[in-house]
Amino acid sequence: MSVICCNCPLPSTVSATDPSSGVVDCLRQETAAFGIKSIPFQLGFFRTKIMIDVVKGEGVAEGKELPERLPLGPDVLAKARDRYTKYLELCTEWGGVVMSTDIDGEDKGNMRTGVKFE
Repeated sequence: MSVICCNCPLPSTVSATDPSSGVVDCLRQETAAFGIKSIPFQLGFFRTKIMIDVVKGEGVAEGKELPERLPLGPDVLAKARDRYTKYLELCTEWGGVVMSTDIDGEDKGNMRTGVKFE
């Protein structure tokens, strides 16, 4: 049995490269030391020249800093706004629970986890 999502026979490949998956963020951090910049494009229906302008920093992207991710196309922009609006609502609803997980007295800095095994 084969699962087809968006006419893609390998939906896990699409999911794994989804900018929200964290894979892209990790890759960006790992390659930054080598001067490699990366940007995931969330693709919708758009003019491809825009993507080239963004990568080269020319045309419509001239003078703008390369963003961490960029939705291209009005259809994707609407989906992104909806997704992040829902995420912000979740953060508001669960904010008390999230904040209750803070580790008192620990110097967290940029650390992502505070798990220590002894």
